[in-house]
Amino acid sequence: MIDEYDNIVSSRVFMSTGWDSPWWKLLILDGIRGGDENCNRTIGVRIPGGALFICLNLPLRQRPCVECLE
Repeated sequence: MIDEYDNIVSSRVFMSTGWDSPWWKLLILDGIRGGDENCNRTIGVRIPGGALFICLNLPLRQRPCVECLE
């Protein structure tokens, strides 16, 4: 049986073009408890056109956490 989450792979760095936050909020700490599709902790930096996020988990979680799967 193939799980749908087996096809999701987290990347260390990813760009979000749809991020909308106030212009003065350069550092995005909203994902510090889990900000990507697999609940990895992230920190973001606003750049023109969106935001650049860096995953802080090492190793990266490749599946959502147990709490999110429930």
